[in-house]
Amino acid sequence: MKIFDLTHTLTNDMPVYSKPNGPHIKKVATIEANGYEETFLSMFSHNGTHIDSTKHMDKNGETLDDLDIDKFVGNAILIDVTNKEKIELEYLKEYEEKIQNCDFIIFKSGWSEYWGEEKYYEKYPTLTIQAATYIAQTPIKGIGMDMLSVDGYDSVDFNIHKILFKGKKLIVENLTNLKALPSEFLFVATPLKFNNADGSPVRAIGIVK
Repeated sequence: MKIFDLTHTLTNDMPVYSKPNGPHIKKVATIEANGYEETFLSMFSHNGTHIDSTKHMDKNGETLDDLDIDKFVGNAILIDVTNKEKIELEYLKEYEEKIQNCDFIIFKSGWSEYWGEEKYYEKYPTLTIQAATYIAQTPIKGIGMDMLSVDGYDSVDFNIHKILFKGKKLIVENLTNLKALPSEFLFVATPLKFNNADGSPVRAIGIVK
């Protein structure tokens, strides 16, 4: 069995969707001064590699702490969207049988290679309305991607988010290391369990037997 870490490291200068709203990580105790180490962590619920609950943009949606833990674990298929500007319905239909029998769709674009660069925010591939609607109507638990968002960074209406949330799909954003994975694997993205969680950083992993 091999386990792959699909998670970006949280740092004070990491890329964030809302640029002022990044984490603050500070060492507040050291072994030399205090006899132990302790770190102060302050972060937003959508910093780094994170999961969106449907409550993120739907006032009637479910929060992460309302969901059973098995919602965050499942069999995944990897769909390569490298060099695509849009993820079209016709392309997804090529994977229809696998989609109908998996728990998560993970989209590999290679965009994580631009982590820390301005290009990370620009022109990454996004689902079309038709493709998002199709996914929303499938029985899967959610989708993940190695990109900043399921909507373009310049989006003002967040239509793709809203379509997926209407279908009660979880969304995992800012994954990394997807190129190491085979086409099928076990996906795990467990959030912090805090009250009324609209989203949370996760430690996402892929497990290959």
